[in-house]
Order: sequence, then C-alpha cells, then structure tokens
Amino acid sequence: MKCLPLLSALLLSASPAVADDFVYLRCESSRFIAVKNLKSNQIIKREEKTVIQHLKLDLLNSRIMGSLGGEWEEVEIVNGYVVEDKKEIVNGNTVIQKASMQFDPTGQIVADVLIRRDSLSELESGKIRGICKRSDESAFEKALNETES
Repeated sequence: MKCLPLLSALLLSASPAVADDFVYLRCESSRFIAVKNLKSNQIIKREEKTVIQHLKLDLLNSRIMGSLGGEWEEVEIVNGYVVEDKKEIVNGNTVIQKASMQFDPTGQIVADVLIRRDSLSELESGKIRGICKRSDESAFEKALNETES
C-alpha cells in the first residue's frame, strides 16, 4: 500500500495539457516581396508591408500555427529557435524556404522564400524581418477568429 501515495503524486503531477507545452507569440515584421519575369529579367512587382501575426508553437509535437494561415506546420525546434529549411513542390511551383525565429528568449524572426512559377515564367522572392514577443492563448484565438471571418 505504500505505492499508492507515490502513484497519486505521479498522476497529479502529470497533466495531459501543460501550459508550457505551447508558446504564444505576437510577431511584427516587415515583408519585402519582388516578382521577376524570367523571360525579360525585369521586376514586375515590388511590395513592402508590415504584418502582425500571432503564432502558436507546440513544443511537444514540433509544429507551429499562424493566425494568418490557421493550419499546423511541422518545424524543427533547436535551442530556443524554430528553424525551417525546406524545398518542396506546391501546385507545380518550386518553393524554397529558410527561416528562423527565436522564442526562448523571444527575439528576431528571419525568413527568406523563393517561389519559381514556371507556368508563368516568374520568380518571386520574399524576405521577412521582425521581432516576436510573448503573447497568450486568448490573443492568438482572437487573431485566428478575425482572420477566418
């Protein structure tokens, strides 16, 4: 019967949804986008804007969800950073993305993206530079719901 108090202590201390399993961030970043026509080698579109996005980071499952996209994406988590380095084909377009975001402690977000659209003879390049700060679940849910409306 001595194991019963130990078992109770273990069960009470093991919560299935510990708050520390998720990190919520509010990131403000500048996004620079340029689209080049590959035939003429001319830039046909240039855009710069400031974007605020709320992020939910699932530390246990190494994934992230943004309030602007609303879907989970697998990431690598290394020493307080979210890291992405991927190349994939999406709808016939080649997408290359390299990104890092400091979350512990909070800090910079840096991302570079190249999208080659052979069907349109275009190359889109994008840069994201910004700062992330701690947030909370209610701010994330509010931002996610505003995006879906």
